[in-house]
Amino acid sequence: MPTLALGWRRLHDANLPGALYLIALVVGIVGIVFGLLPSNPEGARYDRPESGR
Repeated sequence: MPTLALGWRRLHDANLPGALYLIALVVGIVGIVFGLLPSNPEGARYDRPESGR
């Protein structure tokens, strides 16, 4: 379960839908490619808002 959550989050950091991770599990090599994608600042919209600001 932690691996699924980590992969899902990694896709959100790259500004991709997390559901693509389910496809990546089936295809395999695609998951590695998705994991190597650089982070996109637009993916930060999925972060929790910081309570101190």
